[in-house]
Amino acid sequence: MDNETKEYIDGRFDRFEEKLEEKFNQFREDTVHQFHIIAEDVISKLQAVAEGVASVTEKLDARTEELEKRIDEKNHETQAMMGVMYRQLDKKIDETADRMDKKIDKATDRLDKKIDRLDKRVDQLDKKVERMGKKIDETNEEVRGLRVDMRRVEDRIKAVDERFEEHERIAHHL
Repeated sequence: MDNETKEYIDGRFDRFEEKLEEKFNQFREDTVHQFHIIAEDVISKLQAVAEGVASVTEKLDARTEELEKRIDEKNHETQAMMGVMYRQLDKKIDETADRMDKKIDKATDRLDKKIDRLDKRVDQLDKKVERMGKKIDETNEEVRGLRVDMRRVEDRIKAVDERFEEHERIAHHL
């Protein structure tokens, strides 16, 4: 095989390796970027839930304080009736708190599940990256093997050329 062909083949392999490495690097960058986007989304959702809880707590606190002031302002005759109403209000606050606790628990469960799914996706991506690394290693081994094979073929061609030239010289002398 002449030098030009060899250089052409080597160039093709080098460009193939460069493209493969470039695609692998782009894949890795895209994966990390997607992970950051997902993580930012989860964080913003957690912040929104926390703000919602704080807002509800403030409203409940404000409402409780308001009701306590109103009870204090009432005269002695209405205190008995207000006691009943106060107990009812307490029950409603407890029910509301229970409902809010359940909603918060559900939201937390959903977020936990999303985080678990994200963890699984990251694990899957890690496995894919590992498999790609192995494939790249295998491809590199194959390329090395092909180069060895190419050298053998070149040596064989050279030997055949030398024998052919010798046969031509012999034939030329006859």
